[in-house]
Amino acid sequence: MIKGKLREIVYKYKFSNLLWRNMIRLRDDHRYFYWKAYNKLYFNYVTKVRGHREVIFEKKLTNGMFKIFICKDKRNVIKFIRRDNPSSNKFYRRIKNRECYKQYSQVLTSIGNIDILGMHVTNATKILKNGGYVSPYKKGKI
Repeated sequence: MIKGKLREIVYKYKFSNLLWRNMIRLRDDHRYFYWKAYNKLYFNYVTKVRGHREVIFEKKLTNGMFKIFICKDKRNVIKFIRRDNPSSNKFYRRIKNRECYKQYSQVLTSIGNIDILGMHVTNATKILKNGGYVSPYKKGKI
């Protein structure tokens, strides 16, 4: 009943509606600040200390779930989950469930065996508990 009255007040008056939307926008802008700062530090460590090279996409392609790195020495592709936006954070919370993690790891370890996808993707060799994974680097044609 209180939610209904609050909703009525918020949407009835223009000022309260604008104030409510600004509060939601402010919450969303600062919700993932911690993870953005952590990712910046960790990804700098990965590039500078471990020697991995970041894969940079064109501007029109967005990658919101993972940050992708290539290790030339071991010829691996490493995908780290970002957790600095709603979709990647939701994925992380879901993958913490044991059954979801089993299904996810099964798909990643056997996706290269599918006839249609086999020539384009490789099976993951190591799956991290947070949803990231390591797979062999496969040079492809563009």
